[in-house]
Amino acid sequence: MMSAGAALALTVTLLLLVAPGGALAQGAGRGRGKNVLKRSKPTPADLDRSILLEWREGSPQLLQVWSDENAPVSAWEGVTVGAERRVVKIKLESKGLTGVVPPALGGLTALTVLDLHANELTGSLPAALGNLNALKRLRLELNQLTAG
Repeated sequence: MMSAGAALALTVTLLLLVAPGGALAQGAGRGRGKNVLKRSKPTPADLDRSILLEWREGSPQLLQVWSDENAPVSAWEGVTVGAERRVVKIKLESKGLTGVVPPALGGLTALTVLDLHANELTGSLPAALGNLNALKRLRLELNQLTAG
């Protein structure tokens, strides 16, 4: 059994290690060259990827079209990336996509083309698509979308 004094010393040591400027925070706890305690802020490209992965997980058709979730987004069919690996085009016409247009697509702020025509999408367009300030081309015809 550990004495109260030993437990206090262990707690203080651990706090010093993980505190900003402590040994682990400075890199003593590195694993394969990465600091295991520090987490970098996700890049816009990382956020784009997470939006597409979320859409993929909710769509049986996209699970088939984008079958390798570990592949770079630029390797996925119908996805084009531009500067800084940002998603700039999504062209998934005639893929049998069902369900709604995900509101999360409004987070793809570098998107210039969204072409989802000739699918089986339903529901109304999410207001979040209004965040797509770079969007130059939007094709949604031949779906089952409603105004609303």
